[in-house]
Amino acid sequence: MKKLIALLVIALSSVTLPAQGVWTEEDIDPFTGRRTGVIEVNGGTYTIGRDADLEGANLSGADLSMADLWQANLFDVDLNGANLSGAEFSFADLRNANLRNADLRNADLRNANPSGADLSNANLTGAKLNWANLSRANLAGSDLRGADLTEATLTLAILNGAELIEANLSGADLTEATLTLANLTEANLTEANLSQANLQGAILSEVFLIDASLSDADFRGAILRGANLRGANLSGASLVQANLSEAYLYGANFSGTSLVNTNLSGAYLLGANHLSELDLGMLLGGASRGNYDEIQMLKPQVEANTTEIAEVKTMLEAMSVQMQQLSTQIGDLQASIEAKDQQIAKLSQRPTLEQVQDARAGSLVFRADEETNTVTLEFEIQSSENLQDWFAQPETVTATVPLDADKKFFRIALAQQ
Repeated sequence: MKKLIALLVIALSSVTLPAQGVWTEEDIDPFTGRRTGVIEVNGGTYTIGRDADLEGANLSGADLSMADLWQANLFDVDLNGANLSGAEFSFADLRNANLRNADLRNADLRNANPSGADLSNANLTGAKLNWANLSRANLAGSDLRGADLTEATLTLAILNGAELIEANLSGADLTEATLTLANLTEANLTEANLSQANLQGAILSEVFLIDASLSDADFRGAILRGANLRGANLSGASLVQANLSEAYLYGANFSGTSLVNTNLSGAYLLGANHLSELDLGMLLGGASRGNYDEIQMLKPQVEANTTEIAEVKTMLEAMSVQMQQLSTQIGDLQASIEAKDQQIAKLSQRPTLEQVQDARAGSLVFRADEETNTVTLEFEIQSSENLQDWFAQPETVTATVPLDADKKFFRIALAQQ
């Protein structure tokens, strides 16, 4: 979280420094696309071009994208937050320059001679150097804390004593670069190429070197405590007297690696390659084997556990299939129960046999035949198979009831059998 906040602050600060200045004269090279001319910025007027003398100039926030500053004198210049993307700085003198939060993406800072572009002691904290070409550049003592050097080219660059805390160097090419005494604490060097680089005495605590190429690199006396070197290639590298205590070295390649007096105490070495081929006498001559022996003894148990886990996984998958089948069956049962409930609801609306036998239609008044003083009742017989649909039978029942002279009430009821 601390690292995330730092990077966020850097990103925000770079956003809050918009490009400034007005090019009063501008000439764009049709072949390179780079520009030269005159820019007015921060109250000053400056000539931009090859061999330009801009020592001590205030160019903070200036828009110098694609500017041609080949072999320019930029000593002690203020380029804080400037847009320098795609600019040409070969042979330029950028000593003590303030490049804090500057945008140097795709900038060219390389040089064919051994000296390279001079950025020694420059302030590059939070600078954007993505894809920048810094081959042979002199960055000794420079401040690159939190800088973004993703996929930058730093072959043969000099970074002695440079501050690279929390810098992003993922995918960067540092082949044969010199980083003696450099501070790379918590830097990201994932998939970076450090082949034949000189990192003597460098501080790489908690650094990310996942899948990095470190073949033939010189880490003598370097501090790699807690570093993440998962899958890193350390073939032929020198780790003499280096401190790799508690480093994560899962799957790292140690073919031909020199580990004399190396501190591997507490290092995670499971899956590391070629450690078994090392001269054990050399390792025990002052180096700590860390947990390598313990891990070797635990390997059979780990393999057994892996097999057991695989069996449990298969069993769980089978149980999952059974659960799905049970879920389907439960769904079918629920549908059947709902259908039965609907049938029961319909049946519950029908009258019982007792209710039918004792059915009463309420009060009925019959008119008697005045001559015979009788009431003739005629019944139609109906049948049903479901107590809902009724059908008349061919025969009828006729009954004649004589009436007494006295006034009486009568009702009709079925005889109980």
